[in-house]
Amino acid sequence: MNITISKLTLDDLATVDDLMKRHSQTLGFLPEQALREHLERGNVLGAVTAEGLLSAYLLYANYPDRFRIVHLCVDENFKRQGIAKKLVEYLKGTATTQKSIQLNCRRDYPAHAMWPKLGFIPLGEKRGRSIAGHLLTFWCLSLAQDEQLSLFQAKLSNDTLDVCIDAQIFFDLYAPDNGAPTPSKVLASDFLVSAIELCVTEELFVEIDRAEDPDRRKLSRSRAHGFRKIESNSQLEEQFKKALSNLLPHDTLSQQSDIGHLAKTAASKTNIFITRDDALLRKKEEIYNLTGLRVMPPSELIIELHELSEKRAYLPDRISGFQIKWCRVTASDLNNLEYTQFLLYQERKNHFEQKLHSYLVSCPGNK
Repeated sequence: MNITISKLTLDDLATVDDLMKRHSQTLGFLPEQALREHLERGNVLGAVTAEGLLSAYLLYANYPDRFRIVHLCVDENFKRQGIAKKLVEYLKGTATTQKSIQLNCRRDYPAHAMWPKLGFIPLGEKRGRSIAGHLLTFWCLSLAQDEQLSLFQAKLSNDTLDVCIDAQIFFDLYAPDNGAPTPSKVLASDFLVSAIELCVTEELFVEIDRAEDPDRRKLSRSRAHGFRKIESNSQLEEQFKKALSNLLPHDTLSQQSDIGHLAKTAASKTNIFITRDDALLRKKEEIYNLTGLRVMPPSELIIELHELSEKRAYLPDRISGFQIKWCRVTASDLNNLEYTQFLLYQERKNHFEQKLHSYLVSCPGNK
């Protein structure tokens, strides 16, 4: 379907007001004057068909550091056609100083299941102001920052090995003790603190949000915020997600989250992913060939930790025989060092983009 996304004007007031009133049970009440002001400020996006019909609109508030979605309404005759995603993508494209898009949505509304599909992460919840006190989930979508600037501002890695854990490992870490420590719990041992840093992806918050018990969700979120969240390249992440969807099952929400974890990790600087999921471990070689990401169980990481850590260290005895002199880096060397980092990053990115392209072309559904 041919849909045009653009900013609406006061000429569209009646059309927007009509669509809003037809969905007022979930959208709530917005006075006409408030709607008028949003239109005058240019803060209403519309999705219009080739026949001139308003199929959806997105009404938002604009702040220097963020956007806040007030309404995202899709006409019932145009649902499940990707229009909501197009509206959000258009809003992302208008960002100047804004760093995120935020909103609150009731958990019992159908739209609650839509936000993770649009890239939003559930970061918290609170009681609404209704008499029933329905829970509202706070959703946030981080907007892409300048890739090169982020790369240059990233902290230099130390001797600690960064590894990403999935939700199963995360929950294992806090499971009640039943005697001997499990391999998952060993990862949190004191003796490994200086050797590995356990990291998570934003997909973990999506999995936490599926728990029925609000107290459990709150506690799990609090714990998850204690882990470093990896930063990934959004374009590369989408390519990995598409390729992994051709390799791995994705019928359930849990399987979709598995692919989300892997894609985000593969599109980051972290190249080790820890899981107990047998389905992923059976495909670890294919995943590595496709993404360069090593998938392994906790026990394997512990066994190979010394070798893995050694591979990333540039030690004098490992480069003996070369005409290399060890010295302290000075300020004048930083530009060259940063540029070298950038070239290495680009080389790795281009390498796996080529692998992805070859893989996608070979898939029957893409020929």
